[in-house]
Amino acid sequence: MQRLDQDLAVLAARTLAGLPDDVDLTEFANRMKQIPPMVMTSGLVATGAYLLARNASTTVEDPGSYRAVVEALLGDAAGFAGIAFDSDDPNDIVDALAAATGRRYLVAENRAKLFSTWLYRLAIARAKAAASASGDGQDRP
Repeated sequence: MQRLDQDLAVLAARTLAGLPDDVDLTEFANRMKQIPPMVMTSGLVATGAYLLARNASTTVEDPGSYRAVVEALLGDAAGFAGIAFDSDDPNDIVDALAAATGRRYLVAENRAKLFSTWLYRLAIARAKAAASASGDGQDRP
């Protein structure tokens, strides 16, 4: 039986692997580091809406670099909490989260905070590894 942390680490690794090669991992890590306090302050629905607004594009035809992360973060949180949503469109997931009962919503919020923490940890590790491999001497993002 896997621990919750192992599941989140695997999901975070898969999500990071799906990012375009040109994504700045340090900037990405900084954005992921901001998610738990944003969720605590504003809630998951507002944080999801903010992330969607920050994304260059939220259309399926032209996905922005963070769309996959927003989809994974919101979709995993909603799914883990047992909140049903009709499609993988992150806007639909935000709507489903907004309509969720209090307990399920809180579970989804906690899951999103934990998942974003794993995304941050892995992005930092990969940024440090990339900096070490390139020999630029800046191994601290």
